[in-house]
Amino acid sequence: MKKIYTVVICFALSIGANAQITLTDSSIPSTGSTYTYHALASPILNSTLTGPNYTWDFSNLIGAPLNYDIALPSAGQIPNTFPTASYVEIATGGENYYITSSSEQSLLGHYIPNISEITYTNKREVLLFPTTYNDIFNETFAGNVLSIPSSSNFDRSGTIKIHADGYGDIILPYGTVSNVLRVTNVLNYGDVFNGVTIGTYVDTIIRWYDGVTNNIIASYVANYLNGSPTPTLSQFSYIDQSHLGTGSGTSNIESSAAIMPLKFYPNPARDAITLNYDETVKTISIIDIKGRTILSINPIDQINTVDVSNFSSGFYFVKYDTQTKTHYEKLIIE
Repeated sequence: MKKIYTVVICFALSIGANAQITLTDSSIPSTGSTYTYHALASPILNSTLTGPNYTWDFSNLIGAPLNYDIALPSAGQIPNTFPTASYVEIATGGENYYITSSSEQSLLGHYIPNISEITYTNKREVLLFPTTYNDIFNETFAGNVLSIPSSSNFDRSGTIKIHADGYGDIILPYGTVSNVLRVTNVLNYGDVFNGVTIGTYVDTIIRWYDGVTNNIIASYVANYLNGSPTPTLSQFSYIDQSHLGTGSGTSNIESSAAIMPLKFYPNPARDAITLNYDETVKTISIIDIKGRTILSINPIDQINTVDVSNFSSGFYFVKYDTQTKTHYEKLIIE
């Protein structure tokens, strides 16, 4: 029997290099809100980079926008299945039902129409409060999975390790968010059908929080099935800039435009772009979303006009190096 993959919405926030935040229930999303995230399937990134005062650079991971509605459970399709739920998270493809309090955020189950219905009889913890750097929580979870097409049921159970394993800054395509905490959930679990184990899994879900926005800033999901990675199921997502600081304070974000010594216009562009940069810029190139160099530019003059009329429509990056670091600025070709 194939594993029924669930749509689990993950997000994350970022922490400044000189601060260690403590997460409380202010990181729980607000009922009645709609959040936009940008999701990228099968990203290439190193999930092992942890520790204090770290900078996670995801500036080149541009995702497609997705909306998530946070609603009362009665707005979901199967609210009676989860009578104790605090809210339902509704997105294209499915629903996630959560229970929350001042001490926890936990999953009660998932529903994917015409695919599967998963109910956790032993809830699946996502985040426990308070949480700060180096905190570790070990939990268990268990439940039942209904495969709707075949009307078959199997049992799912396992363990969860929740580890706040890093803090620092996270660089997203629109800028740097500082003072973030990274929390990694590692789930080891198995599915049993008629007493026979039909699959063993390891899911790693990494979330970044800023302690201000009442939702995740960014997240990364990676999966292993029977000991082998399933890269097609991995995903990186990050919150739209407009939703930062939607909690009790203001996110500490430094705009890419503010910190970059290179500017270009127009953007979006159709025929040509003009680059304006200072003497700190050493190399310039235009790359596509797969990281391939499309055009290299010699920064001799402080203003260069670049012909982009032959570029295919879509997202690109203007990549350039200064004496201290590499920068990325998003470019849209119409």
